Amino acid sequence: MQFSLKISLNYFSSVFQCPRRSVGAILCSVHSKMKVPSSSTDDGTGFRLTVVGEQDDTTEKLKFREHVIAGLTNPTKALSSVYFYDDRGSELYAKITDLEEYYLTESEREIFESYANDMVTTHFCPRNAKRNEIINIVELGAGDGRKTRLLLKALISHRVKFEYIPIDISRKAMANLFRSMDKAFPKNVLNVHGLIGNYLECLRYIFLQHPSRENVVAFIGSSIGNFSSQQASHFLQKLRAQMKPRDVLLLGTDLRKDARVMQKAYSDSAGVTREFNLNLLIRMNKELGTNFDLKKFEHVAVYNPEIGAMESFLVCTEAHCISMATTESGSKGSTTSHHFMFKQFERIHMECSHKYTPDLISEMLHTAGYQVRDQYFDNRQWFMDTVSVVPDNQQSGAHPENAIHNGSLDMENIQ
Repeated sequence: MQFSLKISLNYFSSVFQCPRRSVGAILCSVHSKMKVPSSSTDDGTGFRLTVVGEQDDTTEKLKFREHVIAGLTNPTKALSSVYFYDDRGSELYAKITDLEEYYLTESEREIFESYANDMVTTHFCPRNAKRNEIINIVELGAGDGRKTRLLLKALISHRVKFEYIPIDISRKAMANLFRSMDKAFPKNVLNVHGLIGNYLECLRYIFLQHPSRENVVAFIGSSIGNFSSQQASHFLQKLRAQMKPRDVLLLGTDLRKDARVMQKAYSDSAGVTREFNLNLLIRMNKELGTNFDLKKFEHVAVYNPEIGAMESFLVCTEAHCISMATTESGSKGSTTSHHFMFKQFERIHMECSHKYTPDLISEMLHTAGYQVRDQYFDNRQWFMDTVSVVPDNQQSGAHPENAIHNGSLDMENIQ
């Protein structure tokens, strides 16, 4: 989820933190010094957990307030969707992924059901077959593990030795993933090591801990679509700089299609996505002391063909003023009030989800320094998972038109 709006750099940088569900995990402390990680074992599952970097509640609330003030005082109002995911927001998003209209989850699940074995035998097994060494399966964003389990089961069936390393900034999300994996696999089958922190910081930690291991980094679920094209390229380049030759990137992307299909996915008939967006206003009322009246806002989702993205807004139905009282740090009870004027029909930009074509993704990966090896599609050709590799230093990246391997696209269905 990210904005295509021009806001102040400090505010706009928050966009890098907020893939749909992979919340706050990318650039929130890219330039911070590495903290001494603390490790523990989950009592219920026996899986390992290491906290690489974590913000305290006071700092997080201060950042939340700053983002809201910056977003609502901007001429084009916007809220950072990094804050969608309080406990209620996470529950609502889980409901969204189960909706029939939200095709993304089912489409990618279909890809893994159809091609997980091929991914393993073609791209993962040969890499460690001779040495019989452990490889890292690193997932950016914990999720619920429904799709990842299919890949892990394929690895197990082909006797690939691996350590599964999910990364997330949320302890609760990691705990939920641990429970999900514990139920799905027999005891002592999985070697799981969860990391709490932002993506790039945790990747540095992984590569320092096991510098000789080869890595498969999975960034699935179309999280890359929550960046603008420029931001996506920037992130892939930063990720590439952390990886070493022969490391593999598994990237999930939603493809451009009939706008009506996408419209239904982001504005479902049951109103769950509407509730999901309005929940951010509820959270602001509770945590920041704003006085949003939810009855005065309507959720609208539209496809923007100019940028190739679905955009979500909350539209104000009548002119009014929102207030927020903030206690200044260090002052004894003194407060400074902020007031945000809304005109009738004024919009708050909530989220943006970019859609791609296979050629655009190949070109983006090629530019970032990867060599595209394979592109996998669901039967409707609505979603794609791309396997690319960091080439050896003496190799150059593959040219995009040579990258597609599995199936061909019917371009008449791509709008």
